[in-house]
Amino acid sequence: MNAVETTTAYEHWLRTQLGAVLDDDLARKHERMAESASHFLRATYYLWLSRVGQEAPPELANAPELLAVGDLHVENFGCWRDVEGRLAWGVNDFDETATLPYTFDLLRLCTSALVAVREQHLPLHEHNVCGIVLDGYRESLEYGGEPFVAAERHAWLAALQAARAADADAFWAQLNALPEPAQALPAEAQSLLERLAPGSGWRPTLRRRTAGLGSLGHRRVVAVGVWQGGLAARELKELAPPASNWVLRRDERPVRPQAGPSWAPDPLVAVAGSWQCRRRAPDCVRLELADYARGGERHLLRAMGFETANVHQRSSAGAVAQVRAHAAQLDLESVQAAVEKLAATVEHDWRDWRDRRDR
Repeated sequence: MNAVETTTAYEHWLRTQLGAVLDDDLARKHERMAESASHFLRATYYLWLSRVGQEAPPELANAPELLAVGDLHVENFGCWRDVEGRLAWGVNDFDETATLPYTFDLLRLCTSALVAVREQHLPLHEHNVCGIVLDGYRESLEYGGEPFVAAERHAWLAALQAARAADADAFWAQLNALPEPAQALPAEAQSLLERLAPGSGWRPTLRRRTAGLGSLGHRRVVAVGVWQGGLAARELKELAPPASNWVLRRDERPVRPQAGPSWAPDPLVAVAGSWQCRRRAPDCVRLELADYARGGERHLLRAMGFETANVHQRSSAGAVAQVRAHAAQLDLESVQAAVEKLAATVEHDWRDWRDRRDR
């Protein structure tokens, strides 16, 4: 099936999995998918998953399996505060977590980086992308992983911390300007919000938020209000089963880890039923490539590879030895060739989507 047919079929399935689908947000998603190949890739994980198993060579498609992120890309990383109040950084979104070959996460991360390089969002040479990611991934496996927190070993996060603090006023103004939702929260979501409230006396206003790409169309509500002299916010999002259930004809029960490595999780992330609640603040957000300081792109991409292995080690400790042995034998040229082929497929599907919409 082409991109339009696959999207139509997936969205039909999605309507059977969610309590409600926001058609205006879904229409916005379709528009953004036409803007660039990188936006298209982020918005169409279901299409990616249907392609990667067919196009990756056997040594990559049949790699050891573990609990993978699934929808991994260069803008699925963010920052938050851990239980010690330190700024932590890592994978931001686990909506599509499922049992898959570990290489699928590496291939998707590398493909998104390659597309970003070609669109001039990431100033690196495209032939260096896979090697940088793979080096970071192998290093994490070798040393047993390590969280990214703003401390002595990860001083580069200090610049990120300063940038987020400078954006605080704009962040809160943007949340307070959002419209109120058309419907009340379901009881399940309301109970989760009360559980993660900052404390008694918090009387937030509910706001409807449109954000992301892959989850556009899902209900998303932000609760924002004053608590003990300052603003506090929580975001609620309705979750669907992973797209792998649809693509691979599975009935796998979703596993929703907390945000970030197990060494430094955000204590204010929780899932109940089909709803997720998490803290929102200027330093508890998903990051885009433009949010990082310029000049450190190589280090950043290596950190993304390292963090991918952090997540894999946390989620699937029993598979680490097998994955480490397999990753040590990966041929960089084979990975590079697979990523170039996958990037070409993404770009072809994006142009096809754009052209069909124009007609």
